[in-house]
Amino acid sequence: MRYLSKVIREKSGLDGDGTQLASQAFSGDEPKLRLNRLQTQSEKDEQKGYLQIITGLYSAIRNPRTHEDFQDNKNIADPIIYFINHVVDVIDVAKPPFTSENFLRRVFDADFVQSKEYSKELVKEIPKNKFLETLIEIYRNKGRINDATIELIFNELTPNLRGDEFKEFASIVSDELDNISDEKTIITILRAFPKESWSQLKLTAKMRIENKLIKSIQSGKMEINGKSTKSGALGTWATRIIEHFTMRSQLITAIFYNLIDDDIKTVKYTIYFLWIISRYSLKKSINIILQR
Repeated sequence: MRYLSKVIREKSGLDGDGTQLASQAFSGDEPKLRLNRLQTQSEKDEQKGYLQIITGLYSAIRNPRTHEDFQDNKNIADPIIYFINHVVDVIDVAKPPFTSENFLRRVFDADFVQSKEYSKELVKEIPKNKFLETLIEIYRNKGRINDATIELIFNELTPNLRGDEFKEFASIVSDELDNISDEKTIITILRAFPKESWSQLKLTAKMRIENKLIKSIQSGKMEINGKSTKSGALGTWATRIIEHFTMRSQLITAIFYNLIDDDIKTVKYTIYFLWIISRYSLKKSINIILQR
């Protein structure tokens, strides 16, 4: 019976126990666990019947043996075990309301609405014990998803993680940043990962990426008659984490030497870079630079 409870919890994402757990999992017009399509009266009767059977198992089988001294012989115990096994088999094929695969399909959807409200409503559908698993799946499939979509989903998902869960996620990100070289993927991570949590990444991962950003800034140039960067695009993403930068002194040195460079394209890039900084956090970011 304890195993039966475990199966129901894992399939439904609920935390209850006993008849309350069974009722929450199998009752209502939109039950947490569907034993069938719930379209015909027979299907609805089946759903209701198994709910009654499971609550009956808790009331008639588990509870008396929990509260009183029962000595079941083999002739009694075996049929009970066989029947519980049948119920477990029925639940095993039940359709849960949430799977990470289905959620990912909705994130990949070409008609995904690029809004905070839409993302917030989607995330509400994730059981709390599935937050980390879902976030990791999205992260691993980030190459297939629009960066704006990832940022929206991450902004809604990450605050729901417990401390130990976020630590595990940060470890996964750190491991990739310790080795990755593809600039597009780095930008995706910088855009999606919470900037206020940059400090929670492994030190080697932070310093390696910050060093790549600084190198990009040092090579940054902008066309005289244009607004787009000729080189140094990756470096502009340093603005996102500037308030949490580990290698601040090296960053400020790179900016300073760019500003006094003889190449006007380098100077223009750096001025544009400073302008981007001001867009993110005018007073705080400029003060960081001036203080150094």
